[in-house]
Amino acid sequence: MGRLTREQSREITREKLRSAAIREISIAGYTGASIDRICDSAGFSRGAFYANFNNKEDLLLDIMRSFNDREAECWIALINSDISLGELMPRLRERFADYLADRDRILFTSEILLYAKRNQGFLASYQQEFLAVTLGAERVLQAIFRKAGKSPHRPVAELANLMRGLFTGIALDMEVSDGELVHSPDVLLIFLEDMLALGKTA
Repeated sequence: MGRLTREQSREITREKLRSAAIREISIAGYTGASIDRICDSAGFSRGAFYANFNNKEDLLLDIMRSFNDREAECWIALINSDISLGELMPRLRERFADYLADRDRILFTSEILLYAKRNQGFLASYQQEFLAVTLGAERVLQAIFRKAGKSPHRPVAELANLMRGLFTGIALDMEVSDGELVHSPDVLLIFLEDMLALGKTA
């Protein structure tokens, strides 16, 4: 294996800082999160942090952006694969179950939302990234409708907002009992199947 390029090395550093930040903020919340602890956990100095991010807010937005970009691309790649619609639905359920099981990610996402609601200076930047999340959900739904040979019965932007709200609500309401999710990822299948049933034949 050849030597990493400068950009590849930088991305590895950023990814380690992202992972450490998700864990730190999920435990301590945004205001309690320490850049020093994030750096220690990731194995880097404060200098490395500030070489990659301006501050904690910049890091928050970068994590939100990178995760949502990757997640949307993974969902779309799965939908556009050669598997049938019948095979696709259980695969989407599995992916949603993985999302619900990532407690640190859910707590981190909640912290971003709460911080944005409490800080007007951060809100505009958050809303810009939030719009990108909704657009990603639109692309996912458009891909599902294409695979099913249907067109949406309502504007896809409205359906995307419903799906995004469903994801957020289930994640925040989720409780764990004896290792089992009280809110089953089957809820996603119900939403998608009902949405497609209401769709018009293309």
